[in-house]
Amino acid sequence: MGLFGDEIAAHVHGSDRAGLFVPVALVEDGKDLPACALTLQDRAIVAWSNGKTWRLKQFEAVIPFSSIKGVEQGTRPDAPTSTLRVSADRDWCFAHHKFNGVDTDVPALLICILKGTETLDALSVLLQGQFFPDPA
Repeated sequence: MGLFGDEIAAHVHGSDRAGLFVPVALVEDGKDLPACALTLQDRAIVAWSNGKTWRLKQFEAVIPFSSIKGVEQGTRPDAPTSTLRVSADRDWCFAHHKFNGVDTDVPALLICILKGTETLDALSVLLQGQFFPDPA
C-alpha cells in the first residue's frame, strides 16, 4: 500500500464503505505493471506505476461500477497468472495470482464484485476466517 497509498487515498471519502483490496498487475503493451485495486460500494480505484527507478510515474483511475459493460476471466499460456478483462469507459486487463493457502479465491471475489454478483456485505461473510481468525 505504501507505493500507491496517496493515489488510492485521493479517491476515498469518509462516507465510503471499504471493500476488497487486491494486488494485481495492469497489462499494458504486453508488460505487467505493478498495480493494485480497491473496491468500494460503487466503484473500483486502480493505481499503477510505469517507468524505471528514477523516472517512475504513478497513475490512478476510478472505474464506476455503473460504467462496467463486461468482466471476463482468461488464462495466460506464457505465465502462471490468469487475466481479468474489464470493459468500461476504457478497456482494462489485469493479471493476478490465485493466493496459495487460502480457501477463498480472492481474484474470483474481485470478478464477482466488479460484475455486481457479490456485495460488500456478502464479502465479509465470504472472507470470514480466511485472513483473520474468527473472533472468540
